[in-house]
Amino acid sequence: MCVSRPRRFGKSITARMIAAYYSKGCDSAGLFAKYKIAGETDFRKHLNQYNVIQLDVAEMRVTMPQGEDLAEYLQRCVIDELRGLYPEIVGEEAVSLPLTLAAINERTGQRFMIVIDEWDAVFREDKYDRASQDRYIDLLRGLFKGDYIALDREGLKSAVVSLLAGERCRVNVGTFENDMTKINGRDDVLTLLIHLGYLGYDADREEAYIPNEEVRKAFGSAVEGTDWTPVIDAIKASDRLLQATWNRDARAVAEGIEEAHAANASILKYNDENSLRCVVKLAYYNAVNEYTIVDEMPAGKGYADIVFLPRSGSDKPAMVVELKWNESAEGAIAQIKKRRYMKCLEAYNGRRAFHGRRAFHGNVLLVGINYDKDDEDKRHTCIIEEWSE
Repeated sequence: MCVSRPRRFGKSITARMIAAYYSKGCDSAGLFAKYKIAGETDFRKHLNQYNVIQLDVAEMRVTMPQGEDLAEYLQRCVIDELRGLYPEIVGEEAVSLPLTLAAINERTGQRFMIVIDEWDAVFREDKYDRASQDRYIDLLRGLFKGDYIALDREGLKSAVVSLLAGERCRVNVGTFENDMTKINGRDDVLTLLIHLGYLGYDADREEAYIPNEEVRKAFGSAVEGTDWTPVIDAIKASDRLLQATWNRDARAVAEGIEEAHAANASILKYNDENSLRCVVKLAYYNAVNEYTIVDEMPAGKGYADIVFLPRSGSDKPAMVVELKWNESAEGAIAQIKKRRYMKCLEAYNGRRAFHGRRAFHGNVLLVGINYDKDDEDKRHTCIIEEWSE
């Protein structure tokens, strides 16, 4: 709930009243006894029943040490209090408030109500400090969305990894009770994110998807606030993997994919070609800055597994990637050539759609990737070849 009214209209006293009514830290029955609400039949149902975190951002700006970042100071203050209440859960190393709240919820099942007064003080008082504003907004996003993402409810982690990789995932929206306090499983979380506008929904196919690049980056930021180390590492290694591919360093590419695949094996089905495709797209996470990525692109005599089409103005090579499971990287390259998957680039490359102007520069990279599920070390192999018309 957001209360947006002019200054001096009682927002602060309303925030304090809400905290006094709901907070377990208060015994406020007497405070409300003389008011009409005390006569309501469900008055005591919610009275002092919830964990409430009450924040006054304007006051925190005044009390924080000079030179300290507001988002970091806010998190440190709240985490220090939570450590006193949950010493067995909140260690000295805790620095992320969204992750700390998610950990408490995971261990105890308890949820938190957050009441923020003067939430926009940073924009009024630090109007020229864009970096501080961005960190503060990222914190709010993490508090009101990332805590759901941080939990692995019935395969939620696998679904989010697939979404980050550009995949779609089926979701049953009928289980959600339209109540943010009753999140019982993976589908409830995804449905809530659909309602909040963070995910798109294809009603005909009953599938959720990330609708645009802005939201994809927000999901990436939310994941970085969790303990999903393998996913975070794969995202951070994406630029190195891209560079290795452009350099035709097949060994480095195979090692990068193998590392990402092994690290995320607990999240995804390991011995599955769809899992390999998801891992490859996750490993190439930052490729969207240079490419439009197309799955199962009609090409020649079949469908190319993954095609990387350079964005307008990019000087990077197009890439056609074929994935094999328990076969060979040589076989993947041979299939690309035999079925002439490169033909999918012709219209894109300018002869028709771009009125004769080439859409990308340089040759095309053919990338074959295979992993052998029967190999004891689950080794991945890769071959990269240049192709030109």
